Amino acid sequence: MKSGRLWVLGLLLLGSAAGVFAVFHWSRPENAVRWTFTQFHTSMLRKRLDTVRQIVGDRVTLDGLPMAREEFIAAYVVPANPGELAVAPCPAAPGHWAVLMTGRAWCFSPEGRGWKLHRAGPGPCDEK
Repeated sequence: MKSGRLWVLGLLLLGSAAGVFAVFHWSRPENAVRWTFTQFHTSMLRKRLDTVRQIVGDRVTLDGLPMAREEFIAAYVVPANPGELAVAPCPAAPGHWAVLMTGRAWCFSPEGRGWKLHRAGPGPCDEK
């Protein structure tokens, strides 16, 4: 009888600890930006454009050319071999974070409780 109660208590404690860990892990900017970037690319591959529209800002600079959200979505081509991801803060824009992959940087700025893509291209974010 007591061992069953201990198992239930142990599972509740384990679930609570996992929840607390998840909250702290995903609230860190580098992890949240990495997750947003993954959602962006997965949504582009699966043609879930509503999700892409939520992640992409109103104006996006693609390889130095500013464009509207819909123009960017139409012009963007998902890389065939994505490679390794690295996440780093943008040196020129405090609060912005960049995901680096295959020589390109995708810069995200905080907006509300999430992150918005505002620049994709070579090099770090150049926004002040």
